[in-house]
Amino acid sequence: MGIDVTGEAMQVHHVRHATIIAIGELGLTRQSDVSHFMERVGDIVTASSDPLIVLDCQRVAALGSILLGELISLNKTLEADGRQLRLAGLNDEAMRVIQITGLENLLKTFPDIRSAVFAKSKRRWWWPFG
Repeated sequence: MGIDVTGEAMQVHHVRHATIIAIGELGLTRQSDVSHFMERVGDIVTASSDPLIVLDCQRVAALGSILLGELISLNKTLEADGRQLRLAGLNDEAMRVIQITGLENLLKTFPDIRSAVFAKSKRRWWWPFG
């Protein structure tokens, strides 16, 4: 399933217990872009019954304050529903932003999709990405 967001594609994959949202190359610094993006993510999350939502951020250039606020809000919403948000593949600059803002305990980050999906899981899940 692909969703168009500000001219770029968001690819959505389901791996048994996880919905993986692979974000295309986006410049999410303006409020209108972030709002549109988060509306699409919200639609995907609402349509999914998976307990784990993974945002593949490998192609996200920067995490602005507006986007961080929206991710915190999404994280709280998911946790209230007994679900988890995990961010995968953040670049060094984005990781520094999360550390400087003290959000590393709130937003769960992982170096790649695979580790985000399998972290702290004793079960073996089918992995369609090689």
